Amino acid sequence: MTNLVKTEFAIAGLIFITLLIFWFLWLMEERQLRRIGQSLAAQSSQEIFSEAMIADLPIPAQRYLRHAIQVGTPLASSLSLKFTGNTQFGAKSKLWPLKGTEILITPQRGFLWKETLQTGLLTQNGLLYYANGKGRVRWNFFELIPDPAKSGGGTNDAAKAMLGRFITKYIWTPFAFLPQQGAVWEAIDDEHAKVTVSVDGTPVTITLTIDAEGRLQESVSLRWGAKTEDGSFAYFPYGIKVEEEKTFDGYTIPSRLSAAWCYGDVDREPPLVFHYAIEKAHFS
Repeated sequence: MTNLVKTEFAIAGLIFITLLIFWFLWLMEERQLRRIGQSLAAQSSQEIFSEAMIADLPIPAQRYLRHAIQVGTPLASSLSLKFTGNTQFGAKSKLWPLKGTEILITPQRGFLWKETLQTGLLTQNGLLYYANGKGRVRWNFFELIPDPAKSGGGTNDAAKAMLGRFITKYIWTPFAFLPQQGAVWEAIDDEHAKVTVSVDGTPVTITLTIDAEGRLQESVSLRWGAKTEDGSFAYFPYGIKVEEEKTFDGYTIPSRLSAAWCYGDVDREPPLVFHYAIEKAHFS
């Protein structure tokens, strides 16, 4: 056997062992994800939505909740959904296809978010979650090969970042904005209101824009992220603009929207922009 053949066999063996290690790590993390999903599972409430639940809220809040939840709808505890869309790495960059394959949102407890991003010939599989006070981001190429530049977890920054992301998803779970869930409302004017929710003892305030019919137009909150020029973490405005809505299981939620970091900052181009179209949603 020539030295060239030996070298080729050695390289092939090294690649095989590396892929085997990646597969083992992926398998272990998938098992962890199943446990997280089980921890987020919650039984539906026996309560039914009624006008009396929102009678003491500011007028914009009443208008929004009355529009978002049909009277007589059982109050859900969680939401599962799937979406298609795209993302831009900058407001003027190319649109890259994005697909949400497994989304579970349980207000006050956490979320599990799995998506696939297609950038040219590369398929990247993203996993993001917040549960039990911990947050993590994982990106792999073709399911197995980790992308360390876009992955991280187990740190306070990761937990704060995923907590902020989690709260932005509350626009899809309007039952989480009921006072019976601990939400505190404050009217700004007839079309704007602030709602504060708490997760694991951390309060987060969201500013909502609500039209005359109660439709949600816009959501803005502060998110913790590494969007500074030097890559350090700080709070940045994160905004969502609602374009369309649909009704699922008695809940009317945004079905087509765009979202961006550094929202409203006229001096800076958004570093990351998302466009979502909800295909399926189920409240339970």
